[in-house]
Amino acid sequence: MAPVWLVLFQLCAASSVSAGLNADGAALLAFSDRLRAPPATWNASDASPCGWSGVGCDPLGRVSTLDLSSLSLSGQLGPELARLPHLSTLSLSNNSLSGELPASLFQLSRLSAVYLDNNNFSGEIPAAVGGAARLSTLSLFGNSLSGELPAALFRLPRLAVVYLNNNNFSGEIPASLGSLRNLSQLYLGVNALSGEIPPQLGDCSALTELHLQMNQLEGRLPPDLGRLRNLKSLRLFDNKLSGEVPPQIWTIPTLEFLIIYNNAFSGELPPAAAALRSLRNISLFNNRFSGPLPPALFNQTLLAAVDFTNNSFAGEIPPSVCSAGPLEQLNLGFNSLTGTVPAAVGRCRSLRRLILQRNLLTGPLPEFALGSSLDYLDLNRNRLTGPVPTSLAYCSNISSIDLSGNQLRGPIPATLGELRGLKRLNLARNNLTGEIPGEISSCRLLDSLDLSFNSLRGPVPPAMAALTSLSRLSLQDNRLTGEIPEFLSTFSGLFQLQLGGNELQGRVPSSLGRLQNLQTLNLSFNQLSGPLPASLWRFPSLTFVGNPGLCVDCPDGDSQPVCQTSALTHCRRPGGRRRLPSAAIAVAASLSVVILLLVLLVLALVLKMKKKTRSHRQADDPEPDISEASSLSSLLREVMAATENLHDKYVVGRGSHGTVYMAKTRAGQTFAVKKLAFAKQKGSSSSMKREIELAGKIRHRNLVKLVDFAVTEQVGLILYDFMENGSLHDVLHRIKPPRPLIWDLRLRIAVGTAHALAYLHHDCDPCIVHRDIKPMNILLDADMEPHISDFGIAGILDQCSGGAETTGLVGTFGYIPPEAGFSTRRTRESDVYSYGVVLLELITRKRTTEPFFPEDCDLVRWAIAELDGTLEIERIADPDLVREVAGRAEEEEVRSVLIVALRCVDKDPSRRPSMRDVAGILESMKSGSVKGEHS
Repeated sequence: MAPVWLVLFQLCAASSVSAGLNADGAALLAFSDRLRAPPATWNASDASPCGWSGVGCDPLGRVSTLDLSSLSLSGQLGPELARLPHLSTLSLSNNSLSGELPASLFQLSRLSAVYLDNNNFSGEIPAAVGGAARLSTLSLFGNSLSGELPAALFRLPRLAVVYLNNNNFSGEIPASLGSLRNLSQLYLGVNALSGEIPPQLGDCSALTELHLQMNQLEGRLPPDLGRLRNLKSLRLFDNKLSGEVPPQIWTIPTLEFLIIYNNAFSGELPPAAAALRSLRNISLFNNRFSGPLPPALFNQTLLAAVDFTNNSFAGEIPPSVCSAGPLEQLNLGFNSLTGTVPAAVGRCRSLRRLILQRNLLTGPLPEFALGSSLDYLDLNRNRLTGPVPTSLAYCSNISSIDLSGNQLRGPIPATLGELRGLKRLNLARNNLTGEIPGEISSCRLLDSLDLSFNSLRGPVPPAMAALTSLSRLSLQDNRLTGEIPEFLSTFSGLFQLQLGGNELQGRVPSSLGRLQNLQTLNLSFNQLSGPLPASLWRFPSLTFVGNPGLCVDCPDGDSQPVCQTSALTHCRRPGGRRRLPSAAIAVAASLSVVILLLVLLVLALVLKMKKKTRSHRQADDPEPDISEASSLSSLLREVMAATENLHDKYVVGRGSHGTVYMAKTRAGQTFAVKKLAFAKQKGSSSSMKREIELAGKIRHRNLVKLVDFAVTEQVGLILYDFMENGSLHDVLHRIKPPRPLIWDLRLRIAVGTAHALAYLHHDCDPCIVHRDIKPMNILLDADMEPHISDFGIAGILDQCSGGAETTGLVGTFGYIPPEAGFSTRRTRESDVYSYGVVLLELITRKRTTEPFFPEDCDLVRWAIAELDGTLEIERIADPDLVREVAGRAEEEEVRSVLIVALRCVDKDPSRRPSMRDVAGILESMKSGSVKGEHS
């Protein structure tokens, strides 16, 4: 036990220290006890805290300010700060403080400024905030505060600055803020506020900055905001606001920033916008604005940034653009603007970003001025013509150029090689000719180069070996010749290499297998030959199809996908014979039987003659009752009785070639009977009969089986097996709610349909061109197995009709290939195009025309535009499909089928694959899926 004198000494010492530090200091020490790592200079032995770091005192030595911002403090606030009665400014910003805000803090009568932003405070703002009568600044942004905004806060008469953004506040904005005549800055953005913007805000006459962005505000913008004549910044982006912007807003003379993108605002921009004399930045993108661009808006002398992307603006870009002020950004993409790109744009030396993509602009590109500041140029998906201007070389700071999807012609300027800072160049889908200039190798920073879908010729320049920074190189669908350069294997960062659809020859370099980052490779449809290097077997067989001389040298029993596919041949081994895929053997075995069965079809098609219309029959003669026809078999008579002579109540579908009825016989069989109407021409019924007889002899598991038929002078009946699941069109688009379609099922439908078409095109002699491939003509049985219907029927009706030679388009809009505009002759390539559209429907689950497609745009054009040269399936695919395959092996299968679809709908018929190639490619993927499921 310690001596009494020692205990007394310690007590006296403690009493001395406590008596030396004043009350404010004691309160601060108590406050610091709640903190981890408190300020080191705070010493209990000091008489006053006025010398401590972060502490400020008034002339009488009383603590008036406390600034401990950005000191990495953690811990919670307690009631100790309420013991500082003269505290006027508190700043604890940029720390890691947590917990709730103490209500006692706002009971300090002299408190005028509170900065607690960028911490981890939670809970609600205490209602006691209404007691801080002198509070003028409240900064609480960047925390996790929640609950509703207290109405008492917005009754504080001196409140001038309120920063409550970046929290979790909900509910409506209190109307009580209309009484704040001193309020100059109101930041409520990035919360979960809802309801409408209160019109009382218009009473805050001192307001200069109103930021309500990234909430859930809805309704119209109140016209009362137009009374804020001192407003400089209005930020309302990312809400659910709608309607027209009140005309009063366009007349606020002090407005500098109008940022209201990502809403549903509509209407036209009024000429009154000329009153925005102080405007520096206007951003309206992702709204529904329409009408012309007011020229007066672009006459503002301070205007630096304009972003009107993704609206419905029409008309021409005002010629005065960039002629008055220091315009730096002009973004007008995704509108319906017409006319030419104003010449003033090219002369605008202040302009850094010019984005006009996906409009209807025509004419040549402007010439660019020496000393241009342009660093980003995007004019893709317009209708621009003429050459790529050599004056682009004057844009020495440019890093990205995208002129894809236009009608530019001529050679690629060698002067582009002077753009040493260029990182991205996209000139795809134009009409460019000549060779790839070797000078482009001077663009050493080039990361992405896309010159695909042009008419470029010659070899890949050896000088391009210097472009070692490339991660994406796309030269597909040109007329390039020569061999695949070995230097490509030195591009260690290469992620995508597209060389398909050219005339490249020689062997595939095995060194490409060293590219460990390579994810997408396309060498298809060239003239490559020799064995495929084993180092590239990791890529799907689709990568290499369309090269007849290319083969795989697989050991017997090798299970790798390229060894199992029927899309690639196996190399001939020394002393042995070339191994044939099993599918080829099966076709060869049955070919003679097929030819024998189809000899009659050949004769009938050769001997077919046009017939003249009977002169004694009129077009309006009543149609005879086919049920009385003597040619009806007993089965057809039973079908007629079951359908009450084809009463409308048994109709299950109507198409371009007739009406389909469902019939159930007494024996329990279910059939589909199609009624065909054709013109009255002498001999037409007998000709029709011969055609249907021959078509009925064609057999394939993915063709609808013709069970029976009957033909009169004017009407034909064709009896099919009934398909329980209707048409692919029904499954994709009609059935509500939509039936789930897993990827395996979509692929199975694609494969079966491809095999049926391949049979019609390549195993029938002469070949049969369907002429109307579409989802309505692809029927699904009980197992969802596809069966093509109406094969040959379009041709039969055209040739057996009483009319003259066909002069109109044959087929269905959306599935008709581009070349049909120049010739009515339908070929196998026409069917391939239609099949490609069907593949796109399977992937996107969208119809060939949708209300949201741009005008004169079908599914093919929409998909190509949305993909924008990429293979990012999430841009166009059915969201359910994207969710199903994301991160799985099937995602690559979807991407591969997409490539097949795009190849099938190529505008050049000679570039489309044959249905035999397509069937082989898809069958290999289907086999791989099945194997993967059971492995």
